[in-house]
Amino acid sequence: MPDVKCQTQGFKTNTKLVSFIFQIKIDTIAQISQTGLLNMKITNHLSAGIHAVTELLKHAPSTISQCIILKSPPNARLRHLMQCAQAHQIPIAHIIPPEYAEKISNMHHQGIIALHQPIQSPQDTLDIWIKQWGEDLRLLVLDGVQDPRNLGACIRTACAAACHAIVIPKHRSSAVNETVIKVACGACSIIPIFQVTNIAQTLNLLKKSGIWCWGFSEHAEHSLHDMSFSGPIALVFGNEATGLRTLTQTRCDGLIRIPTQPNFPSLNLSVSVGVALFEMNRQINSLIPPSSDI
Repeated sequence: MPDVKCQTQGFKTNTKLVSFIFQIKIDTIAQISQTGLLNMKITNHLSAGIHAVTELLKHAPSTISQCIILKSPPNARLRHLMQCAQAHQIPIAHIIPPEYAEKISNMHHQGIIALHQPIQSPQDTLDIWIKQWGEDLRLLVLDGVQDPRNLGACIRTACAAACHAIVIPKHRSSAVNETVIKVACGACSIIPIFQVTNIAQTLNLLKKSGIWCWGFSEHAEHSLHDMSFSGPIALVFGNEATGLRTLTQTRCDGLIRIPTQPNFPSLNLSVSVGVALFEMNRQINSLIPPSSDI
């Protein structure tokens, strides 16, 4: 049978050692706390780069749990962002949390990363949201974009072209992940992104709401330059590889192609989106009479 007395004596002799180890742990926790890591909330998304973090601080600072500065000493642009973060009482750290190390190692972060809550869809449903708009409504519908870089580029272009919202499917499409947010350069914080269950049903909803839905296909008969855009409009684009699905095509009011060289009809998706959106803007703006103040 074990000698209880000896065990007790052994415990007493190790009390100082236990106390010493405990003190080391306390000191380590204090050091980590000073770096700000204990104040960090575990979040699901990262935004990397000066443009992305700038727009996030400007439009959704309450979603940010921490900013990480990875350049020492920080340059003028990073110092400005640090001041903005401090103005919103956002913790600043200079050490990468271990759970994000692998993701961050593959990012071109320009010396700054923001940890934040996932970018949410608008609180209103799409049918409620569109009621607030009149004749000037401009939507971009992306049906099944697979490459997150393509999706991010399309979001950035739509924001630059003053599009009011983007519609994407919840399934069989790239999610709005860290790559999308990075490539979009902050546009994800500005333009509403609606994720819907069914694109075909959504197009029916848009048409019932008086919105013209124009799909794009390289096989369409009508050219973009033959169009005369007016009224509320949704431009619809499909998958990078296969284009618009047949069902989606049938739900559009018509199909349009972007004129290209006959022997090379293919364009990158985000390039096609940019050509279409800015041509639509050009046509619509040409119909608006100049201001009398000019």
